[in-house]
Amino acid sequence: MPYSIGLYFDQITETIVKTLWQQLAEMGLADYYHVSGNRPHITVRIYNDLYVSEAEKILYQFSQSKRHIPISFQHIGLFNGLDNTVFWAPVVTQELLAHHSELENLFRQAGATPGLEYYAPGNWIPHCGLAMQVTRNELVPQIIEVCQSLPNPHAGQITEIGLIKFRPVEHLCSFSLKK
Repeated sequence: MPYSIGLYFDQITETIVKTLWQQLAEMGLADYYHVSGNRPHITVRIYNDLYVSEAEKILYQFSQSKRHIPISFQHIGLFNGLDNTVFWAPVVTQELLAHHSELENLFRQAGATPGLEYYAPGNWIPHCGLAMQVTRNELVPQIIEVCQSLPNPHAGQITEIGLIKFRPVEHLCSFSLKK
């Protein structure tokens, strides 16, 4: 099973996204996130394999050395293909890219086996998924219309970092960043 490193948000931002997930599910447009058991997040990297105890140690040490990260969501985007994904994207800052690069180096040194190259340095598009696995293309415009209710711009904070194993989603650990 793959593993994912995620950046989690302040309570207000998390509630905004969870409310939207619920709305999309209730409208019959997209229910993956609502029923997945996941939390709203930005995926830093997906790994095919890693040593969980080492990953937990890395994430704990990282969390103890970092403060909350300001984030500004400013647009809705689409990864289109067979399984469309609609997402909420923040402004990409040097701080966000530096944290991504640092985590990549730490996990590479720990022998983690990277998964999808979409999350590799130079390819990574930070985003918070709103609707995933949308195979019916005709639903995408409706989903985007619902997502336009999100506050843009929205200033929030990244307050935690965590590790999950998925499908199904299993939360393995999460650590608060320093305030």
